[in-house]
Amino acid sequence: MHNSLQRGQAIFVGHGSPMNALAKNEYTQSLQNWGKTLPHPDAILMISAHWMTQGTFVSCQPHPRQIYDFYGFPDELYQIKYPCPGDPGLAEKTVKCLHTFFQTAGEKPKTRDLAAGGCSEAWGIDHGAWTVLMHLFPQADIPVVPLSLDMSKPPAYHYLLGQALRSLRTKKVMVIASGNITHNLALISQEEDAPVPHWARDMDEKIKTLLLARDHDALVGYPHAGLHASQGIPTQ
Repeated sequence: MHNSLQRGQAIFVGHGSPMNALAKNEYTQSLQNWGKTLPHPDAILMISAHWMTQGTFVSCQPHPRQIYDFYGFPDELYQIKYPCPGDPGLAEKTVKCLHTFFQTAGEKPKTRDLAAGGCSEAWGIDHGAWTVLMHLFPQADIPVVPLSLDMSKPPAYHYLLGQALRSLRTKKVMVIASGNITHNLALISQEEDAPVPHWARDMDEKIKTLLLARDHDALVGYPHAGLHASQGIPTQ
């Protein structure tokens, strides 16, 4: 039996390398310990940085397919299974929730911005989802519904999406966002304990400061906030 939730939580996890699915290190141990303290929700709305689309899509698969969206890694990594169920009902509710929010918010983007989106079976749970979930909830018994990132829209759009999704948390749905504050593969070091570049550390610390200060305007405007954004997030 799952523990009851009065309100679903919203959490962010930096998932790092796919190898964390196999690794036994401080990071994976911290995820496992954290998972033991988290109340079990009725479902999880999973937002991975690796499902990038034109339009806002929600996965409506009853059994999300597992995606190994990486290359050149050990065969053992491709054998890992995370057989979580999906929740088509929650997917439909999520789409309706987003439409309703933008119809009533009185701000852009309005409903037409979701016209190119909706329910989809084109994706599943990618490594930004299952490499995190397998440590947090190893039983894979919680329904997972992935939500995409619309790469045609600015940060302000996704900020409004977050407000729209807030109502789902009253329905015992946990929202998990997975990615990294900085992500520049062109500048990656292959050394396991390589020092953190100054620009990455600076950006991470400044984002942390803005989060603690609840400075939402600066966070939404991060590309123009002098945060090394062009280096830290070249795909912005």
